[in-house]
Amino acid sequence: MARVVLPGWRRHVRWSRRVVIVIHPHREVVIQTPSQHPFTIITGNDTTVVTGRPAAVEEAKQISRRTGRPIRLERKDGRVTMEFRRGHLEAYAYETRGRGH
Repeated sequence: MARVVLPGWRRHVRWSRRVVIVIHPHREVVIQTPSQHPFTIITGNDTTVVTGRPAAVEEAKQISRRTGRPIRLERKDGRVTMEFRRGHLEAYAYETRGRGH
């Protein structure tokens, strides 16, 4: 994590797909890269592991478009699941739990 102090900046957050920039009240800038969770794409009996949510979603959409079959996408920790049909998201589930569980 990189830290830079910029005089005169106010607190705010900027987000892109690659980095998160947080400017704290005491004018400290924190640049963080989002975590790259592994996702499993399930197509019938076949599975493929893709690192990073954007890449996994794009791959699942393409497969579902090409095959016309429902495609399931699961994050390795089981907290996020998605189902795609004909290139579109049909179902999304995010399981919330406490950090201590």
